[in-house]
Amino acid sequence: MMKQTDFRSKILLLILFVVHINTFAQQTTVRITFKQNCLQLISNQLIDTPVVLNKFIYQNECGTKYQINQIQYFISDIELHVNGEWIGNPEVCFGNPRLFVNNCCYIDCENEPIGLQFTIKKNKISIDSIRFVFGIPKDKNIPYSFSNPELARMYWPEALGGGYHYMKTNIKFIDKQDSVSLFNCHLGRGVGNDTFIDNDFAMTFPCKLTFNSKKATPYFYPRIDIIMHVEKWFSQPNKIDFNLYTKGIMGKQDIMSQLCENGKNVFEVDPYLWYEVSQF
Repeated sequence: MMKQTDFRSKILLLILFVVHINTFAQQTTVRITFKQNCLQLISNQLIDTPVVLNKFIYQNECGTKYQINQIQYFISDIELHVNGEWIGNPEVCFGNPRLFVNNCCYIDCENEPIGLQFTIKKNKISIDSIRFVFGIPKDKNIPYSFSNPELARMYWPEALGGGYHYMKTNIKFIDKQDSVSLFNCHLGRGVGNDTFIDNDFAMTFPCKLTFNSKKATPYFYPRIDIIMHVEKWFSQPNKIDFNLYTKGIMGKQDIMSQLCENGKNVFEVDPYLWYEVSQF
């Protein structure tokens, strides 16, 4: 009788061990990173390079030379389409967790980067799309809802609708008088006829990643880069002349509408399977 009990105990332990191994094998993290690039003229070639701050090395399609001094923005409600269903609610995997609040991720080109990750508890994984909101959706864009200093400084004046900036991109440029002028590209709520206009917008991108988590190495990470191409804010489809907006664009819905149209061409999604843990 004792031998039969021992045998059953061993079988039970073996089953539990197999279940544990399978559960571990079926869990994969997909990492999301954020990058800011801008076309730079190098040796007579336009090359897409990471943004360099505070240097007059860029030129827009109006022929204006400029430098970028600051880029701060929000990307919200990131979701992946995995095995036929949308999954959301990522978590911070590196950087300051205080910069990710209520599914709104604050990115600052100058300060330390932040990354998010989705933990997917499946074996065979097929990702075909990613979607997110540029800015902050209306239901979350509530005045004084952010207490963290970095996010709180993104407040948007209540007279213009309140809430928070979607983006601050501050630029210095060489104007028509060959002097240095400012173009502060601040996007947020707009002012319409007796109403406020929410200028956030959602985008969906194809994002092909297929893999079997059981065959992954310990250092295997699928990774998705969300890349902002800064120069496209001012070029496609609307060419923006910095000289016309030296007093800023806040409260000017006409130019903010043009920039939002351009913004739908600004982002690129670059998915790939990544094996080098030392890169992170």
